[in-house]
Amino acid sequence: MKKLIFLFIVALMLGVLVKVPIAVLIDEGRLGPAMVYGAQGTIWSGRASLVRVNGIDIMSPRWSLKPLYLLLGKAKASIEFGYLEGKAAGDVSISLGQNVHLSEFEFNVAADQLTQQFANGFVGLEGDLSVQLDSLDYQFGETFIQGLSGYVGWQKSGVAYPLSGSFGNISIILSQDEESDLLQAEASNQGGEVSIDGRATLGASLAYSVDAVLKPNANISEALADTLAAALRKNADGTFHFKRKGSLDQLR
Repeated sequence: MKKLIFLFIVALMLGVLVKVPIAVLIDEGRLGPAMVYGAQGTIWSGRASLVRVNGIDIMSPRWSLKPLYLLLGKAKASIEFGYLEGKAAGDVSISLGQNVHLSEFEFNVAADQLTQQFANGFVGLEGDLSVQLDSLDYQFGETFIQGLSGYVGWQKSGVAYPLSGSFGNISIILSQDEESDLLQAEASNQGGEVSIDGRATLGASLAYSVDAVLKPNANISEALADTLAAALRKNADGTFHFKRKGSLDQLR
């Protein structure tokens, strides 16, 4: 009997979600901390022309809830949106314990869009970035993410200014150590003027470490070779070693 009552309640909730317009949740264009423009559809499935949160513009977001996950005590939806002239899509779920889980997420954007947004064009990057996240968890109230697993690809990577250089196709494997919770990134590349073999970590305290070996290739430009020689320690085998530790908290 209890199961029948539970299923009836769930079915009733699904019926409500199918029909309730998303506009019901929006108060004079505001949904929580976000401003929502051009919202259409229902809570179940809909879209908007623009969502603005803390000055960040999310273009043309779309969502579609997956109803069966409500039986498991979580809300899960497929989402699509645009950001910095790039496109993103993936699945996001929120459990009753306020745990947010991101999966099968992909974001593709021109590298220069990031520097225009976050570095005021001080550095000019070339190539295309592709971020793929297999898994990422965040618990409301916590200051650090959990369960990170993914990949970053930077195709035809390079710097246009203030110094010119090409680095081929860069691959970065993202992971998180289960015991220490350290976020880890392992980088390598194919082609370009310099071969890259590096590793970086980031902890919950925002302490970071970077350890990379750069090996000049035969096609390296004189300007880039001189810059490496001036900035980094050169090893006996001709490679350059970059090693640094610090805290991102100092950048706040």
